[in-house]
Amino acid sequence: MAIVQGLTHTAVALSTESSTDVGKFSDTSGIVVASIMVAFPLTSIIRRRTYEMFAAVHFGLAVCAGVFVYLHNPTSDVLDAPKRYVVAAGGCLGLGWLVRLGMMVYRNVQLGAPSSRVAVRTITFELGETSIPVEDAVHIHVRLPRPWNIRAGQYVYLTVPAVSHTAVVQSHPFYIAWWYRVNDDDYIVLIAQKRQGFTQKIFHMKDNKLTNNYRSRAFIDGPYGQEMNLDAYDNVVLFATGIGIAGQLSHVAQLLRSYYDCGVKTKRVTLFWQVDAEIQLGWVADRMQQLLELDEKSQVLHIYLFVVGGFVSREASATDFVNRGKRIVVTYKDMDAAYLTDAELGQHGGRTVISLCADPQIVDRVRDVVQRRGGAKVRLICLDFGPDKARHFLTDAFLEVLRSVDSYDTKPPSSGKKT
Repeated sequence: MAIVQGLTHTAVALSTESSTDVGKFSDTSGIVVASIMVAFPLTSIIRRRTYEMFAAVHFGLAVCAGVFVYLHNPTSDVLDAPKRYVVAAGGCLGLGWLVRLGMMVYRNVQLGAPSSRVAVRTITFELGETSIPVEDAVHIHVRLPRPWNIRAGQYVYLTVPAVSHTAVVQSHPFYIAWWYRVNDDDYIVLIAQKRQGFTQKIFHMKDNKLTNNYRSRAFIDGPYGQEMNLDAYDNVVLFATGIGIAGQLSHVAQLLRSYYDCGVKTKRVTLFWQVDAEIQLGWVADRMQQLLELDEKSQVLHIYLFVVGGFVSREASATDFVNRGKRIVVTYKDMDAAYLTDAELGQHGGRTVISLCADPQIVDRVRDVVQRRGGAKVRLICLDFGPDKARHFLTDAFLEVLRSVDSYDTKPPSSGKKT
């Protein structure tokens, strides 16, 4: 809205002023501000490709916009209107940054205790008696110097200076997938999928052994995000694709804990998760088993996994789906989000909430079904961060790992599933 208003103001000013007035410094500054407003939306093109460059460019444009808005005002006195409003806005922004910096210091530093530290752990996918290292994601365990009241759906911005020379000025958002406590120390676990920049370089820090080697210093900014109060609903439906599972697992854990502690009204929790390759199920396989064990008595949790490529199990070429463990069903084809949403809403009564941390295609399909069915008993929530569109391809390094497994089959299942 601010961009539309600014560009409208520029268009009106240019159409009403003479060519001699446009040459004034204040008017030239206004044209520069308008150009910056046009550049702001264009930065989204590089956001998914190079997050570090996007953050730097976005911050630089914001600073330049503020400076040239100030210069665009013709008054000479700082306290005269409208310059004083620009100064006040800048002061509020600066105060916000100071508060944020103070909270970072409080969260990461405590007298008499070590600062925040990280350990990067290798993930493995268990296939029978074979352990396959997952090459496209790692677990980042962060030891916290101060205890937090961590809640489901929260995320943090992580800075690890040891990753690179410029990493100290970079911060990257990650959902808190789960948390635990060992020997009076609190830990949070983040899942980092290998992309470019920070997430690629942090792979060089991974430790193949589950040791307590927390040598690398880290800075945590957060936590951010609001709790969604899912326990107020009879049915909770969670959709995730790819790394989006990191944003949904904490909700499942909190619902199960609340079920036993407070006797919440939730009767059914259903999780749908789609991955590009079967080996990616190893990202959270152990955590899912822990959640199912926690839910052993009530059995309100149901998990459905969808694998669209990179098949490593023999079952993938023999059947459409297979039961894995307790109340986990693996289906070797694309997730039909529209059908699943319609089925959940039609078969289970009561108030329902649907949480989405999925790619845009899945989000649109689910939203269309909810809008078509209508009804005040359904609430739709999209988490703050969502994964990219599914890539459906495997890297050469990934293929080499998979070929080392005897049961690996590069072809899709016989039923004609898409890869």
